[in-house]
Amino acid sequence: MATGEPRETRWPLIAEDWLMAELKADAGGSELNVWDAQRLSEIAKQTLDITKSKRSWERFLADLPFLQVITAPDELQDDIGRSARSIVIGKLINGAQQERRPVYFLAIHHLGDLSIAVTSTTKGRKTWLGFPKSHLMSNGYVEILDRIAEKDALIIPNGDAVGWLREAQRMLGAKPSAMQAGGPSNPWFDGLIGFHDHSGELDGPSTRRGKRAKTSSTIELRRAEASSNDTSEEPMNSTDTTNPSSKSQLSHLDRLEA
Repeated sequence: MATGEPRETRWPLIAEDWLMAELKADAGGSELNVWDAQRLSEIAKQTLDITKSKRSWERFLADLPFLQVITAPDELQDDIGRSARSIVIGKLINGAQQERRPVYFLAIHHLGDLSIAVTSTTKGRKTWLGFPKSHLMSNGYVEILDRIAEKDALIIPNGDAVGWLREAQRMLGAKPSAMQAGGPSNPWFDGLIGFHDHSGELDGPSTRRGKRAKTSSTIELRRAEASSNDTSEEPMNSTDTTNPSSKSQLSHLDRLEA
């Protein structure tokens, strides 16, 4: 019992080190291996003699920093820290669910030469795979996307995954199917509609100094605010201009009555 207790309390650390070694080995191999909680449980039992409940493995996965995925639309950001259009993301998710399309939130973690693609469903079920950074050629993107998502899946990226998915889109020459604007369409890239486009202004000094760059949405907001201010001032101006005339009319009537 005394020898079993330390291992029982240390099993998450043992499993984490082992899983990282497995992902590095996968990245160095010729084939990409997709992991999920079921595969993890089975191989850990065979290799490490660790047997845990499904709930225990889910808690274990939730605590691993290299398998973190953001699934709340209002917390999503792009690869330069700008917040996503959460309303647009919400509509995309609702539309995909109504069409019974799979929805995956995507994160890309870089650990030295190892990259890890992690997906999560809206219910928190995770899948992940390790791949080398050098794998990111045109066929590499297709292979990774094929392994982590179905052909009709909606992929919602976050952080570095936004830039990664944009690069995959560029390499494949595809457009989001929801836009249908030239080039082959692909539902994989529909989620990019919920993020601001890169523009030349974003590379300027204001961005490097940490200032928020102007976007079309902020410009429209300022125009709307200016318009509302002009409208709110009109009644005051009209009152001032009509007062003199109204006073003169009253004076004229007073003289007639007199």
